[in-house]
Amino acid sequence: MSRFIVIIIAFVSILSLYSMATFEDKAIGTEGKPEVTGSQDLSIGKFSFLKFDMTGPPSEIEDGTIGLKDQIILVLENVGTFKEANGKHWYDIDFSIETPEGKSLFAKEGYLGETGKDSLPQGVLERYNITVNPGVMGIKPGEYIFRATIYDKIGGKKASVSKEFTIQQNDALKSKSTPPATVDMEATDNKSINGTISVKGQSISIKHAYPYLAPNAFASMYPEKYKEKMDLQVLFSDNEVPKKAFPRDKDGNSELLDLMRAEKIHALLIIFDRETKQMTTLAEEGAVYINDVSPGRLGMQGYYMVEYLKYGDKTIEGKVSMYEDVIDTAGWDFNVKFKINLPPEVR
Repeated sequence: MSRFIVIIIAFVSILSLYSMATFEDKAIGTEGKPEVTGSQDLSIGKFSFLKFDMTGPPSEIEDGTIGLKDQIILVLENVGTFKEANGKHWYDIDFSIETPEGKSLFAKEGYLGETGKDSLPQGVLERYNITVNPGVMGIKPGEYIFRATIYDKIGGKKASVSKEFTIQQNDALKSKSTPPATVDMEATDNKSINGTISVKGQSISIKHAYPYLAPNAFASMYPEKYKEKMDLQVLFSDNEVPKKAFPRDKDGNSELLDLMRAEKIHALLIIFDRETKQMTTLAEEGAVYINDVSPGRLGMQGYYMVEYLKYGDKTIEGKVSMYEDVIDTAGWDFNVKFKINLPPEVR
């Protein structure tokens, strides 16, 4: 389920909004609250918006306004009840960003496809997150509407949510007119890594891969569920990165940004879920640290298309690239093929 959206949408925080339904295809929220519609048999227990900006954990959206660098995290909780067939349930989701006039700026239909087949306890999807980032998508400051519809593919039911929001200019965000950058690398093991990062016509060799564990992005916000959850992060870089600069926390992120801004490193981060042995589906799938792409850490979700992934007991290998439909708006591209030995402490 790694097709999680890197639409880095500078978002705001939780609007802990409960949308318990007797849905009748009409809005049940008051002004400022999300609109929730759907059928009698599929409901969304809770619908929240979070802001994630790397200054701390995801936080509440207070006034429906976000900065251009912030990521939006849409959280759907306790969705159901889904119909079962042959011991499996099947859910799928569409989502989009539109102008108030109805013009679609970004849309994904049938986002999960076959990966949405799962066995859900009591037919209820406990949690599903979508992360987007408007700045990366080339979306300008202004007023917009975020829409999402979740489907019961077996039962033929659905429920939808929508939320109006405003994006404000952030002076710290570099103009998106930066030339396209491409990342193309292949790692045969932790000591032999071949590849390049190309930015502004320059070709930079990739020589290092660093696998390490880091707390899940939701650990501080939902400690009862994620406090003990540690994700596998792999940092690919052209030059050596000291352990204190591994971006597993705020201090490490600051150290790595200092190296990036001094043009001492160019790096790409990919995050994996050790339980599902897939790319993570919480908060973001990774980030890029390239000064000519963004002056700060550029978190990504929904950019990563997994061509194949083999997560073994001692190694992890795969091929990951950027979805073609976001390359033009993002202004850069990446393609990474890797095979990495996992030290015992991260297995």
